[in-house]
Amino acid sequence: MFGKDPIEPAWIDGIYESIRDIRTTWFQTKKGLLAERKEWLTKELSQQCEALETSLPPSGNGPWLVGDGVSLADSALYAMLGAQTSLMTGGSISFFDGFDTDVIEKAYINCPRLTSSLIAVSKLKSIQQWEDRRPDTFD
Repeated sequence: MFGKDPIEPAWIDGIYESIRDIRTTWFQTKKGLLAERKEWLTKELSQQCEALETSLPPSGNGPWLVGDGVSLADSALYAMLGAQTSLMTGGSISFFDGFDTDVIEKAYINCPRLTSSLIAVSKLKSIQQWEDRRPDTFD
């Protein structure tokens, strides 16, 4: 998950830290009013995704953010933008507290490499198996 040569871990770490910065900003924002959260999701998240997209290393072979295999960077991105947890109520929840998936997807619509990574991670057999059997831990 940390690359295959001496340079890839640096790229992976940088991307991971950028994702962590986005998450931290969201945690600060979600303490505010609903209108502030919606505005952050529709404007700020898009800007941060586009900044992340432009900071990615030259493309490797395939859809991965770094190199030619899935890495910590891909899984961290998926945990933030792609993972949906099904609830017993029939609904779902994401990292962004149940905001519509469409709102989140619009944030990275102009980011083809982020999108490719998210799709590729979602198709991994291990991810699909986990999502199928993940317990509902939300009340």
